[in-house]
Amino acid sequence: MIAMPMLTNRCHLMQPLKNYVWEWDFYDALAAYLRIADYAQRHRASALTPWLPRAQGYLNVAFKHMPGLGEYGFREAATTRELALQLRSAHLLRKTAVLSGMWLKTQLVVECAKLFEHAGFEKMREQLPGEMKIIALVAQSRVATH
Repeated sequence: MIAMPMLTNRCHLMQPLKNYVWEWDFYDALAAYLRIADYAQRHRASALTPWLPRAQGYLNVAFKHMPGLGEYGFREAATTRELALQLRSAHLLRKTAVLSGMWLKTQLVVECAKLFEHAGFEKMREQLPGEMKIIALVAQSRVATH
């Protein structure tokens, strides 16, 4: 009997996944999330102020379990892409315990979905358009896979 690859999310494992799944990177999502949280922290009158405690909860765990994350200036990076490149080149996920890294990645998707559903999300698109596009992509990818 020949072993057949299993199907996941209605995709045959022998098929290239890029044709079937949403494409985004953990570091892109993390950089966007960090910059949005930083903006909300600095602008306490923003529409995302009520969301900030939730963001701080996730980020406290991320800073604790991802050594070196606190060394990056979220305001100094000119763009979210630049920040994502810095985080990616530092291989921060490789420095975490495997289970912590898996939780951080999985939970970031949940957090992006919660942010996307927040009433203040649409109001912030004008101030942070690139970051909000990334968050929307991550949130929509979660919906597409569930």
